[in-house]
Order: sequence, then C-alpha cells, then structure tokens
Amino acid sequence: MRNSIRNVIVPNTLFLIKRERKTVLIIVLSILFALSSLFVLFSILHSEIQEYNELAVEKRTYLVDFYPREESNFYDNFSLLFERSVFPRPEEYGLPLVFGEYEEGTTGNSSIAAGGGRYRELRAKWQFVFGKKESYELNYEVEVPELVEGRWFTEQEIEEGSNCVVLDKSRFPGASVGDNFTAFGVYVEVIGLVSGEDNFMPFSFIKQPQVDKGLISVDSNLITFEKEISKAGLGKLESVLRSMPTRLYDDNIQAYMINAVINIVIIGLSILIVSFNLFSCYHRLVDKNIPLYKVVYFCGGTKGLLYIGLLLPPLVIITPSYLIACSIFNVFISKVFSGINPLTFSQLLLPFVFFMGICTLYVINLISSYLRKERIL
Repeated sequence: MRNSIRNVIVPNTLFLIKRERKTVLIIVLSILFALSSLFVLFSILHSEIQEYNELAVEKRTYLVDFYPREESNFYDNFSLLFERSVFPRPEEYGLPLVFGEYEEGTTGNSSIAAGGGRYRELRAKWQFVFGKKESYELNYEVEVPELVEGRWFTEQEIEEGSNCVVLDKSRFPGASVGDNFTAFGVYVEVIGLVSGEDNFMPFSFIKQPQVDKGLISVDSNLITFEKEISKAGLGKLESVLRSMPTRLYDDNIQAYMINAVINIVIIGLSILIVSFNLFSCYHRLVDKNIPLYKVVYFCGGTKGLLYIGLLLPPLVIITPSYLIACSIFNVFISKVFSGINPLTFSQLLLPFVFFMGICTLYVINLISSYLRKERIL
C-alpha cells in the first residue's frame, strides 16, 4: 500500500493540482477569506468569553455605600461586612480604603490649615494601615509610601493601634515630625511626613474605646467577595444602610447575553456557509479523481487506498492555506482592526480542527456515495 501511495496517489495528487489550477485557486482564496473571517469571529467570541469571566466576578462585586440609617453609624456598617458568620471574605477592594474624619455636628469634612501652635485640630481623610491579621481578614494591604521626613509605623504600633500618624505634607505644609494633633477626639503624634499621598494611621487605633466613632465616615467602595452575599446578608445590610449595595452585573448581564447570542449565531452561520462552500469545491475534485481511483481499485487497490487518495488533494490544499490564513490574521488583521485580539496557537488550531472535522465528514459521505453508485462498495 505504501508503494501505491508513493507511486500512484502522490503523483496523481500533484498532477491534479496542476491540472485544476483554477479550481485550486478558487479553493485557496475561499479558504483564506473564510478562515480569516472565522478567526476574526472567534477572536470576538474569545473576547466575549473573557467578558463573561469578568461578568462572573461582577456577580460577587458590590458597590457599598456605608451611609447609615439613623440607628447606626459608618464604622458599625464597615465592621458589619467582616462578620464571617454572615458575609463572605473580601477578595479585592476597588479603591483604597479611605475613612473621613468629620467635624462634630456636620455632614462634611472641613479643610483645616496647618498653622502655628503645638496642638492643632485635624479634620482629614485617613487611609488606615492594617496589621498582619487584619490584612488577612480584609484581604487588603497598604503600600508603604516614600517618606519625606520621619519614619513609618513599627509593626508593634500597627498591631497595638498606637496614637501616631503619618501626614501628607503637601496638604499640611506647616506640620512637623513630633507635632500633636487631635484625631477622632484623641491626641496623636506625627511620626512621619509624605508628599502627595493620603494621611495614614493604624486601623487598630479607631478600635480604642476613647475614639469618637461618631466622627468616622467611610467612602463608598467596590468590594469583590469570594462569593455572592446571601439573602440573609443583604437583608442585614438593608436594615442598617440608607441604600442597598448594587452590582454592575445586574446592569450588564442583559446586554452581554444579547451580544453573546448574536455572536454565536453569526459564527454558526459562517461555519455552515464555509463548510458548504468547501464541500462544493471538494465535489469538483472528487469528480476529477473518481475515474483514476476506479481503475486503481479494479487493479487491486484497497478501499483504504481510495479514501486516502480522494482525501489527500483537499488536505494538501487546505493545510498551507490554513497556515497562510493564520499568518494573515496574526500579522495584519489583528494589527489593523482595533478590538481584535491575536489568538494563541491552540485557539487557532481548535477552530481549524472543528472546521476540518465537519468538512471531512462531508467528503467521506460524498466519496461513499460515489463508490456505492459505481458499485465499488
């Protein structure tokens, strides 16, 4: 059989391709156009899948506004989210955790100019620094900024919630290391200065009983939890918050589903059209091959030899056409059109295998019908 393939099948395949140059050219151009279009569609579908994965994350991501009902306060609402018996563990925060210190009896924070004197009243925005245990529980760590003057907190100061702070010198140009301020009704010492950053203090500081927690506010924050909040958890939040946490997922799911269905339908129709197009081209090649392989069969060739011979020309044509289409897509199409992402080798190969599988089934069916018609089978 190997001699038959080498002496009959391969020469005939090359001769057929040379003789049917126009048909081969039509097939090659058709494959190049079809595969390039399919790769674009698959790239769009791949982007849709990525968006779906992001959408799955959005199901666990809530925009939480900690503004309290009258019977609660900001700090209580913030602490409530970390009761493990009710709420899942946070996975990521969309923004730095920033707490505001407000003037007593007001609804907004005041701008305080750093002036002379040893003691100055401070009203500002604070970014809290967490200890190791708190960082694990909150799944959030503060990046240590570059200091202009002084030092950063020691691990002991962070864990114990010592009365010390690091200030933003650009916001408080008159502040110096060693100064004392009042923060949340408690005196604190300035141990360091940064520029263009937030003001920092240990998170454990506000757990002290003497801290006036009624002066604390918490900015709205996007929080991604390890899983969705249960109905019981949402009900508990509803009882203490002015507005319920919202999810981007609820706003995006409908638009995503419509786009996904449209893309899948377009890809399915494109694959169907391409398959039928190549089937008609194979039909012509099979027509040209049948007389020779009938002779081969009656001269002792096996059915397997016939199938190899009839399938070889399309495969010889499609393989280089596929490689050229891959190059066109990765080198030109993905560079020219915005929103088209280059596909990996496996992503390029999977559509081709699927596409070739469909076409091969068509060809086998076509060949079988020819052989049955000629009473060869």
